[in-house]
Amino acid sequence: MLPNLDDAEVMKLVTALGTILAIAILVHDAGAQDKPPGGKADLRDQAIVLCGDGLTGDHCQMAREIMRLALSNLGPKIPDWRFVVIPESRWQQAADSFGVKRTTPAFSSLSIRTTYVEGNLLFADGRVDENLQRFTAASGLRRLVWVMAHEYGHIVCQTTDERKANAAAGYLIYGRRKVCR
Repeated sequence: MLPNLDDAEVMKLVTALGTILAIAILVHDAGAQDKPPGGKADLRDQAIVLCGDGLTGDHCQMAREIMRLALSNLGPKIPDWRFVVIPESRWQQAADSFGVKRTTPAFSSLSIRTTYVEGNLLFADGRVDENLQRFTAASGLRRLVWVMAHEYGHIVCQTTDERKANAAAGYLIYGRRKVCR
């Protein structure tokens, strides 16, 4: 018999289970990819993933691993590029400081070679994100990969054009080599 849980405890449990499921799927997908001889990946091939203020300890480590696994599924390595996961509580401030719409789930600054990602993309909380539904019906891990593919489109094609980034994202997701058109 399950104990009686209040709404906050149920949401914490749902969040934890969703995160565990996302990590399990990512680990499974990453394990299916070819590995270099000797079974060890070169550290230079790993994405530089950092945590923004307010994301610490186990949450930071989990965010970094989820991001690395999602990025590894996209293919192209981008040397010296940083990905910074910003907790939901600090997202509006980060978006405002770069002049980006607060509803944007991720954005890249080509000049400083950094992509900023809202923590909600990594830590599913069971809520429906109406803003993202305009762009993709995907949720959870697939949504994170889609958003990262879109940002990769900006980065790889060196463009601020949203349509070009979307087109490149589609090519990246399906494993095509020539993504900038």
